[in-house]
Amino acid sequence: FKTVPDMHKGQCGYSEAVEISSSLAQWSPNPGAPKDLPMTCDLAAKLHLWERHVVIPAAEKYLGSPVEEIKVFGTFQCRTVAGHDRLSEHAFAKAIDVAGFMLADGREITVLGDYHGKGAEGDFLREIRQRACDLFDVTLGPDYNADHENHFHLDVGGRRACR
Repeated sequence: FKTVPDMHKGQCGYSEAVEISSSLAQWSPNPGAPKDLPMTCDLAAKLHLWERHVVIPAAEKYLGSPVEEIKVFGTFQCRTVAGHDRLSEHAFAKAIDVAGFMLADGREITVLGDYHGKGAEGDFLREIRQRACDLFDVTLGPDYNADHENHFHLDVGGRRACR
């Protein structure tokens, strides 16, 4: 990780933030996503715990292959929650959207393509989403609404929801 300068733009912004490019796996933005992934230290710490104690063991259990890369749509974005006037936790670098995983054996597992599947890939994704609820304040995925059909929204904004 590296520390990043504080950034404030209108009502949005963050301070004491970091950027992670890798932990036990590489973290990479999906094509078209912002290249930088600034996030609060709290979010970074919980992501590391989720990766280490949930994602990696579940990949071995269900898929028999280590995770090499975690694909994300991004972290900081100055915007409101869809359909509301309230700012999203993305506006404060307290949220990340996780879209999928690349495995060491070359397979790509995506929330959009595999979450509702009946095989090991779907079991893996459903377990890591459910267990994310133990770490993050808010965990949203495809079972929540159509806006989350292609990613897991994980945040540390203080509100509580697991859907």
